[in-house]
Amino acid sequence: MTGNPDSTSSAGPDSPAPWAAPIRLRALSASRPTAFDLRPPPETTRALARALGLTGLRRLSFRGTISALEGGGWHLRARLGATVEQPCRVSLVPVRTRIDEPVERRFLPDADREEHAAGSETEIPQDVDIEPLGNEIDPGLIMAEALALALPPFPRAEGAVLAMPASSPEDAGARERHPFAGLDMLRARLEAAPGPEEAPLPEAAREQTAQERGDTAAGPGTPPERQRHSRNNGHGGNARERRKGPGSGPSPAAGAGPRKRR
Repeated sequence: MTGNPDSTSSAGPDSPAPWAAPIRLRALSASRPTAFDLRPPPETTRALARALGLTGLRRLSFRGTISALEGGGWHLRARLGATVEQPCRVSLVPVRTRIDEPVERRFLPDADREEHAAGSETEIPQDVDIEPLGNEIDPGLIMAEALALALPPFPRAEGAVLAMPASSPEDAGARERHPFAGLDMLRARLEAAPGPEEAPLPEAAREQTAQERGDTAAGPGTPPERQRHSRNNGHGGNARERRKGPGSGPSPAAGAGPRKRR
């Protein structure tokens, strides 16, 4: 960091992290930007790599300026650079990534932050984070936070392929047809399922059906001779009696021959 050497506190026992590098507000200039250039030593870099779950961290740098804002507050603009090494999520092979990103923060007093949250007329870019303003600004903590946000979430080595579970031919064919193939399969299963049993007919309906079929007295297993006898002694006989009417005599015997003339 450039500027007054006494304005920077090195990481000590009371520092929140080994990479902390706080700058007191009284050391900042309200008339001109205050420059800083952080290049942590190897022991600090290794500690930060362990904290972020990295297998390697090299060429870490964070440099920029802190300038005063009109009406109170401070504006930090910086550039983050680092080469990180992470294990591949598929093969665990080390994957190296170069990070080179801009970082911007605004530090506002509590009253100004509340006004901004309520909808102030002051235009602030949407990609600029608003931080509370205390007694100091720590570029070291901002560096570690920006590095954590810039890390690839799913590092993958070149040529690494995630093996997918094999699917059945039926599933593959269903996916190729159309996205509603699952509904077709469900419909086919419903059509193949046996239907509900038919409800039994009422007694009157069964008798009417039997009369129409002419087998009221004879069951389905009755021999043909008994079926004919049942029809003659049943409704068929009653019909002949009704046709004769009252007072009619008995019919001639079936075996009598023709009468002789006198």
